[in-house]
Amino acid sequence: MATHHTDYRSNLISNGGLMKTLSEKEWIALGESLFGKDMNNWKFKCPVCGNVATPEDFRKFKDQGADPNSATCECIGRYLPKEQRGGFCSDHANTKIKQPCDYAGYGLFRLSPVEVVREDGRIHCFAFAGDE
Repeated sequence: MATHHTDYRSNLISNGGLMKTLSEKEWIALGESLFGKDMNNWKFKCPVCGNVATPEDFRKFKDQGADPNSATCECIGRYLPKEQRGGFCSDHANTKIKQPCDYAGYGLFRLSPVEVVREDGRIHCFAFAGDE
């Protein structure tokens, strides 16, 4: 449990403790410059465990409620059996595994380091892998 918090604190310190705010247009341009125009190939990094996943990776979990947009705010471990995912609580995860974890950016602890300003409001999401 402490490992995840320690990892996050070091990530926060290395990022200066600041959230990156981008317009939706800037966010899309950054994603395209890093990974190309096909958003299914964009790579997002979980701010808690560091696992990297693409929207395409989430398609196989559609029957569990995942969709490609899940990659922007959920660690893929949420869709794995308890024994195969790390996390904060032994009731929900195997605390001996670091990644992937069961973090979601829309829960009690909002650790997502990127804020995207859209016409209909603001959303928080994981950073692109390689742009943390």
